Amino acid sequence: MVIVSSLVVLALDSETTEMAITRNTLSYARALYSADAGIQHALAELRADRTWRTGFPSPGVEFPPASGSSYVVTVADGTDGEVIVTSTGTVGGLSKTLRATVAMPP
Repeated sequence: MVIVSSLVVLALDSETTEMAITRNTLSYARALYSADAGIQHALAELRADRTWRTGFPSPGVEFPPASGSSYVVTVADGTDGEVIVTSTGTVGGLSKTLRATVAMPP
């Protein structure tokens, strides 16, 4: 009985660890996709108005709505007419940051 109980406890512990790994992987992917959504949103704003540099400051944009995923975007002038877009996507306590350098034609 002790051996069977030990095996059951080990199996449950292993499953709990696997579930935590899966949850973390999903949160990482959601944060990365959220950061990418922020980059795409900023690029759309820049296409509409080349002088746009407002970004999307904290608390950011929740996307999709009511999902718990959000992004904060900063936009700054770089060198040689480039624009640097930095987006940080957050899901729960996990954040991922992406940076894009955009060449703005004259």
